[in-house]
Amino acid sequence: MKPRQVGLALCLLVALLLASPAIALAAEPLNFTSLTPAEGASVPVGRQVSFEMRSNAGYPVSPSIEVSTQPTLGQDGTLANDYLVDQALYLGRSDADPTAYRGATATNARLGWIGTPGTYYWQVRVSYEEYKPGAPGSVAFHDAIGPVQRLVIEHAPLTRAEAVDEVPSIIRDETGRRPQRLHRSCFRSGVGFACSLRWATSRRLRKSTTLYIGRLRMEADRDDLVYGFVGRRWTHGCEQRRGKRACSRAVRW
Repeated sequence: MKPRQVGLALCLLVALLLASPAIALAAEPLNFTSLTPAEGASVPVGRQVSFEMRSNAGYPVSPSIEVSTQPTLGQDGTLANDYLVDQALYLGRSDADPTAYRGATATNARLGWIGTPGTYYWQVRVSYEEYKPGAPGSVAFHDAIGPVQRLVIEHAPLTRAEAVDEVPSIIRDETGRRPQRLHRSCFRSGVGFACSLRWATSRRLRKSTTLYIGRLRMEADRDDLVYGFVGRRWTHGCEQRRGKRACSRAVRW
């Protein structure tokens, strides 16, 4: 091909590209009726998080979800890449209910952010191409972006069984001796538990044996267990001589 012909061909190619019916669209609002989890929802640490989007838009592709530690947006209007902790979540369209798109995180807390308490932010995005009928080769590019939703991964609440199991360790840590003849009854109190306790410092009651009675309160605070005890103590020998009332002394931890 001669130089003049090459130049003419390039000009024609550029002209065709400029006249192409392909349309590049900017980001658009996500068409949805509801998002789950709700704004500000809380999930216990380590538990699988289920996501759902309901929409009548009939999106032809699976919506994706980004999860971040900050609500900061990037240049494209989605959560900034700098703070992302998950961008491999996709919502599959329900076969039974085409308006529902559902997905979930991994079930193993060690695999990611669901095992780390804190506040997170998530956002749904649907990017797809739409071919225009009647205009061969024409295509519209859609980038639908949803609102940023806040999600809190909470520390796991203390259970009654855990509270009961913690009692001997707490007593040993505070008194330096493992409790004997221990009687405990724990019940829910606010976000923690209150345990009514009675114990002694020896299995067999001797004159030197110290006896305790009182109430222990405890609750989980992040990775720590916060507790406090209010009660009384006395020795078995003193009780025999003078009675419990005269011998008992206040105890606080």
